This record gives sequence, structure tokens and C-alpha cells, in this order.
Amino acid sequence: MRIALITTGKTELLGLPLALTNLFPDHEFLGIEDVPGRPFRSFTSGRLPPPPEGRPDVVDHLISRAAALVDPDLVTEFDGVIVVDDLELVNRDQTNVVVDVFRAAALRHLDLYATNHSPALW
Repeated sequence: MRIALITTGKTELLGLPLALTNLFPDHEFLGIEDVPGRPFRSFTSGRLPPPPEGRPDVVDHLISRAAALVDPDLVTEFDGVIVVDDLELVNRDQTNVVVDVFRAAALRHLDLYATNHSPALW
């Protein structure tokens, strides 16, 4: 199984694929760069307001890139995708907001996907 790793930190981008491959040798984990040599931007680096505000440009980018890597309508080389954006200290007291912002972005993407695809394709 090939798993794409979308990370928002350079250390995670460089270290997690090897660490996870060592832990799960039957799987291959590959770090995905946003642009060559750079991880994705973090949506938790500043204090997050609750959805719908919650830095939608950054989190929507993470979700759309992750979804594209496993979209059944596209030819992809991955069986799954994991997004890793560590919780920055500025948001340590509001983990629920971070989860809500990410969930809202995922739901926006799914709504858009459902609007543009026939249910017969699911």
C-alpha cells in the first residue's frame, strides 16, 4: 500500500516517511511537497477563529491536494493519504476549534465533489 504524507513542517516531511515505513514495512509512505523543496503551509500557525473563518485558504488547499491524491476519477499512485499539521502552541487551548476548522474544510470539499460528480460514481 502506498500512502501519501502531506505535512506542514520540513522535519515531518523529511522524517515521517522513513519512520512510518520502518514501523509498517508492508506499506510505503511518501512525503508530498507543496512546491519543490517546501512542505505545505500550516493552518494552525496563528490563532484560529472558529469556522467558517479559520484560515479557509490554507486548510482548503491542504484538503483539496490530499483529496486529489486519492480521487477515484484521477489516475493516482496512492492508496491513502495522511495530513499532518502539528498543533501550534497558540492553539493549544482550543483543539476543538482546530478539528472543527479541518472538518469544515473536508465537508466543503465533499459538498463540492458531490455537486460535480454523479452518485453512481461513488
